[in-house]
Order: sequence, then structure tokens, then C-alpha cells
Amino acid sequence: MVLAWPVLRKMIRIARRWRITSIADFIASRYGKSRLLAGLVTLIALVGVVPYVALQLKAVASGYALLTGTPAAGSSTALLVALLLAGFTIAFGTRHLDNTERHEGLVAAVAAESVVKLLAFLAVGAFVTWGLFAAPRRCSRAPWPCPRSAACCAPTRCSPSPTTSGSRSWGWPCCR
Repeated sequence: MVLAWPVLRKMIRIARRWRITSIADFIASRYGKSRLLAGLVTLIALVGVVPYVALQLKAVASGYALLTGTPAAGSSTALLVALLLAGFTIAFGTRHLDNTERHEGLVAAVAAESVVKLLAFLAVGAFVTWGLFAAPRRCSRAPWPCPRSAACCAPTRCSPSPTTSGSRSWGWPCCR
């Protein structure tokens, strides 16, 4: 990690100087701007990325099916999501094919998406903290074992079911 910043800085300087925009161009320029090598690097990158994109599309389709309560539609939902994502990408900044152009619209869209995700994670965290555990204080005590007394180990909203391990009771938080 110590050498990462100097190496990355040098790569960015070279990419700006030679107007290189992709990994394939960068590697090919290192070896005499070979088009064959650039094509091979592009093919390897494509083969490496396709399974991850397919997995993401499957996850989105499964999540949609789960949220709507419908049986998994399979490839039709994933295809629709892929088409929507392609349209979103075209609409927000990749309409022009100039290598030196900056895509502020696409960057703004990604930033807006990140803010939405942050707010969603905060909402889920607030729901878990105050909706399930009723208070942050109870949340912090929930996983710890309680002494065996009726006042402390009574069932509460903090833990739905008790479990036992040896002589100690686990799962009932000290909520009082």
C-alpha cells in the first residue's frame, strides 16, 4: 500500500499525457501500441466482468420478485433492468464519443445514487435500532448474557427467543 499512490500517480500522468482512456490502451501502449494485445486485454476483461454483471442483474430481479411478492420472473425482469440501466447510462453522459470529454452528468447521477443508498442504509439502521430494539441502550446489551433473575431475564422486545448454553441463559438482554 505504501507504493500504491506513487504508482497510481505515475499511471494517471502517463494516461493524461498519451490520452489513454482504458486499461487495454494502457497495456497496449506499453508494448508498442499493439492492437492485437489491446483486443486480447479487452476480451479478458469482458470475460472477467460478465459473470459479475449477470450476478448483479439476477440479484436485482430476485429482490424485485421478493419485494413485489410475485414469483421470480426470471430473465424478463433482468432484461428489463439491463435495458433500464443502459438507457440510464446513455441519458446521463455517454452520448458523445470523445475520449477527452468529462461526463459530469454521469458523475452527478452516481453521486445522487450514493446519497440515496446512504439514506436507505440509515433508515434501515434507525428501524433496527428504534423499531426492533426500542432504544440504542437496549441494542448494546442485547447479545450479552444476563444473570438468572426474573427481573432481568424476562422476555422483552429485544430478543424474540431464548437459547441456552450450559447453565447460563443467552439471548435475554438485560433491558431493565
